[in-house]
Amino acid sequence: MGAHLVRRYLGDAEVEPDPLRMPTFEPGLGFGERKERVMVATQQQMNDAQLPLEQRDYCAHHLIKLMKCKRDSFPNFLACRHERHEWDYCEHLEYEACAGELLAPSAGYSAPRATELGVAALGVERGSMA
Repeated sequence: MGAHLVRRYLGDAEVEPDPLRMPTFEPGLGFGERKERVMVATQQQMNDAQLPLEQRDYCAHHLIKLMKCKRDSFPNFLACRHERHEWDYCEHLEYEACAGELLAPSAGYSAPRATELGVAALGVERGSMA
């Protein structure tokens, strides 16, 4: 407790930032512009697959593959682990992107997303989690 006071009054003002003031640099400094997301599945494909409206997002093409796999290998429900993993991972990245867009302006900074860092930065290789 009080470490910020010691830094403020005893530290070097040129090196230490003032903890009571907001940063003066741009929040997105060092991060490139986010690429515009593109819907892979068309409206007709989602209608044909009878996807519920709440699941018609940027990961719908993975969900369509998962539903087709489940239908084709019906008794063996464990055969679609790869498709399920791909859909879950896509939903996770979608959640991170939405949370980053909503929370970053209020926090005053822009955190790197998993899509910008790449999968290797998370310590997970693409084919290892099946």
